[in-house]
Amino acid sequence: MNRPPGFDLVERARALAPLIMREADEIERTRRLTGPVVSALIENGLYRALLPKVSAAARRRSGFLCRCRKRSRRLTPPPRGA
Repeated sequence: MNRPPGFDLVERARALAPLIMREADEIERTRRLTGPVVSALIENGLYRALLPKVSAAARRRSGFLCRCRKRSRRLTPPPRGA
């Protein structure tokens, strides 16, 4: 039987549902994931699945954006009274 891509991730996420439900009040109160939830996400490989992939092109692009910001600062007039 062929499974669609990411099916395993869905199964792993469903397995965390009881933990997340137990921690729901604390998560809502603090607006942050609790330690046990974060640990479970990492252990199950779900945390990494949520992160974007970084490619060489993205690193080059970020360097380009940094250079653009530096140049734009040089071109921006100083604030009044400075």
